[in-house]
Amino acid sequence: MGITDGEYMKNEISIIRFGKKFVIITLYLILLFSCNKKAESKNDDQLRVLFIGNSYTFNNSLTNQVEEMFTDQNEAVSIEIKSFTPGGARLQDHLNSSFTMDAIRDGNWDIVIIQGHSLEPLKNPVGFRDAALTLIKIAKDTGSEVYLFETWSRASGEPEYSEQWSGRNPDAMQKLLSKEYTDVAISANAAVIPIGRIWQIIRTEMPEIELYSTDGSHPTPCGSYLAACVIYKYIFDEDPTELEYYPIGIKKSEAEKLRIAAENIIF
Repeated sequence: MGITDGEYMKNEISIIRFGKKFVIITLYLILLFSCNKKAESKNDDQLRVLFIGNSYTFNNSLTNQVEEMFTDQNEAVSIEIKSFTPGGARLQDHLNSSFTMDAIRDGNWDIVIIQGHSLEPLKNPVGFRDAALTLIKIAKDTGSEVYLFETWSRASGEPEYSEQWSGRNPDAMQKLLSKEYTDVAISANAAVIPIGRIWQIIRTEMPEIELYSTDGSHPTPCGSYLAACVIYKYIFDEDPTELEYYPIGIKKSEAEKLRIAAENIIF
């Protein structure tokens, strides 16, 4: 029996995962304390999830994609997802927002997912850490399980790479971003969803799949779908390769590759 496209892709991803050239090696890969723990609902028949972020989460209806994925594989439990994602918002902006604060404190959420501004951890690391730690504590005090949405580096050639704080290239920027998110997670006993690191591998090894929109920052439909698949895997402890759902704007072959990558690239 010949190997299927899916099996071939899975083997290819395994090679990527362990190859010295492609694995991001850092001293902080002790993260993901609870990411393999299956999400449990406070209510037996409903799971409630809150996203806090900005346009990276808002674009291409990422939260709706996560909802579709969960619904696709779960009949006994419904899911309610809400989000606060004003464009360009930093974590401090959310701390200053009565809407966000009231939502966290009064929502009785099972899961809260926090996404900072794409450059916030690099340009203002102290402010990012302080705001993230405060938000995490507020959410955890309500009994919510908290995850950090690790963002991705800018596309090659973007003007930010002329600045020292950027790391000068996408690989270096991603390592800096990942370290900031991981350091916060370790301090707060939270978990990181490694979207940025997986994004970086895909952009290098599968250049035929365009993850960036024309601004070199925001996600295309494929970029958002990849992020949704990684979120689905980490917060629900589910295998995205078992999904059939994919949104308009993505080819079936692209969706399959992204689902396999989300499942098999492990940090």
